[in-house]
Amino acid sequence: MMKNHILLLFTFLSSFSAFSQTVTIVNKKFVINDNVSCPIYFNGANTPWESWNDFGGTYNTTKWAQNMADLKAKGINASRIWFSCNGGGQPTIANDGTCTVSPAFWTNCDHLFAQAQTNGIYIMATMMSFDHTKPANPNATNWQNMLADSAKTRKFIDAFLIPFVNRYKTNPYLWSIDLCNEIEWIYENGGSRGGADNWSASSYAILQRYVAMTSEALHSSAAARSDGSHVLITMGSAAVKWNATKMRNGYNGSGWVNNSDGNKWSDAALKAQYNKTNVGLDFYSPHFYGWIDGWYSSMFVKSPTDYGMDDKACMVGEMPSRDPMPTPTMSLTTAFDNLKTLGWQGHMPWTSNITTNLSTEVGSLADFGAAALAFKNNNPLLVVPTNCLPTEVNTSVNASFNYFPNPSADGFTLKSDKDFIYSITDLNGNTIESGFSKGETMAGNQLPGGMYLLNIKTEKETQTLKLIKTF
Repeated sequence: MMKNHILLLFTFLSSFSAFSQTVTIVNKKFVINDNVSCPIYFNGANTPWESWNDFGGTYNTTKWAQNMADLKAKGINASRIWFSCNGGGQPTIANDGTCTVSPAFWTNCDHLFAQAQTNGIYIMATMMSFDHTKPANPNATNWQNMLADSAKTRKFIDAFLIPFVNRYKTNPYLWSIDLCNEIEWIYENGGSRGGADNWSASSYAILQRYVAMTSEALHSSAAARSDGSHVLITMGSAAVKWNATKMRNGYNGSGWVNNSDGNKWSDAALKAQYNKTNVGLDFYSPHFYGWIDGWYSSMFVKSPTDYGMDDKACMVGEMPSRDPMPTPTMSLTTAFDNLKTLGWQGHMPWTSNITTNLSTEVGSLADFGAAALAFKNNNPLLVVPTNCLPTEVNTSVNASFNYFPNPSADGFTLKSDKDFIYSITDLNGNTIESGFSKGETMAGNQLPGGMYLLNIKTEKETQTLKLIKTF
C-alpha cells in the first residue's frame, strides 16, 4: 500500500501545476499553466485601498470581502491593490534600511487572499508608489535612501518582497507583483523637472537599478514555486510614454516616429544598471488617461506593435472608469472590445473603490460594472477559463472506496464499503475539514476553488488523493 500511496501523492503534485489555474505567459499572452489552449484575459479593476494604508492599519474584513464578491458579480476576474500607499503604514523602513512588517499586516493579507481565492479574483499586488518618496510623506527620507543604496534595497527585498511572495505563491490568485505605482513620477516631478514636491535627487539610473534588483530577486529560486514557476512581475508606468519606442510625430500628429524617451523598463535598460540573468519584467502594464493621447494616442486605437513595445505581453494597468471615455470619445464597451482586438491582454479601470474618497473624481464600479459584465458574458471562457480544468475523471481507487464528482463546483461524495476517517488539507498541509463515516458522506461543500488533498484512512489502509474544486 505504501507504493500506491507514494504514486498517488506524486500524481497529485505533478498535476497541481496543470490544474491550479496559475497564470503564466506563452508567446506574449497570458495563459493558464503554460497551456496555449487556455488563454486568459484580465477583465479587471483597480481597488487600490478601502482606507489609506489599510493593510496593517484599519483593514475592514467586511468591506474587503464584499468588494471581492461585488467584483465577481460584475464578471471581473482581477484587481490591482496597493499593499503600501505612501510609507506611512506597513512595511516600515528605518534610517539604516532595516525593514519590518507587523503581524497585523500579514493577518490582513491572509484574509484578502482567502477572499480572492473564494471569488476567483486574481490580484496584482502593488508594493509601493511614487508617493513614498514625497518629502511631505512619512518616512520619505528612509524610502529615498532605500532606493538610492543597493544594500538597503536588498534589505527591503529580503524582509518584505520575498516573504510576501513566499507566503502567497501557492495561492494561484496572487497573479502578479507590481513593483511600484507610476515610478516615473519619482524622477519627473522632482526638483527643476516639475516642482519641489518630489525627490529631486533621484535619477532613472537609481530607479532602474531598483526595478532590476527586485525583479531578479523575485525571479530567483528564493521566490519560486515548487514546480519552478514564479509569480509574474510588472510595473505600472504612468504612461505608455515610458514603455513605448514609438510615438506621434508632433502633438496630435498622424505619423509615427521614434520615441526619444525610449523604453525605460526594457530588459536592456534594466541590465545596464544591474546585469544579472533573471533581470526583467514579465509584462508591461502602463496606465492611460486623457493627457496621454496628444503625444501617444491611446491603447483603444493602437496596438502594442504600433507602440513598438511588443517584446512582452502588454495590458492596461489603469484607465478611466467613466463612459464615455474622455479621449477618444467612445463607450467603455467599445474600449474594452478594442483592447482585446488590438492584442492587449487586459484592462483595469480606476476605480472599483469600496470607499467614496475617489469615486466622485474618477468614477466607481457603478460606472464600469455593466460594461465589465457585458465583456465577461461575451467572452466567458476567456475571462473565466474553466475549460482548463480536467474533465471528470474515474475516481474509483479500488472496490472499497470512490469519490465523485471530481472536479466539483459543490461538494464531493465519499463512498466506501468500510468505515473510514477522512480529512481535507490545503497544499501547505493545513487541515480544513475532517470527519468519520460509516459508508457514505458529503464533504468539501464550503471549499473555495482550487486544489486539495483528500486523506482517507480505514482499518487497513491510508490513501492520499486529489480534489479539484471549481467555482
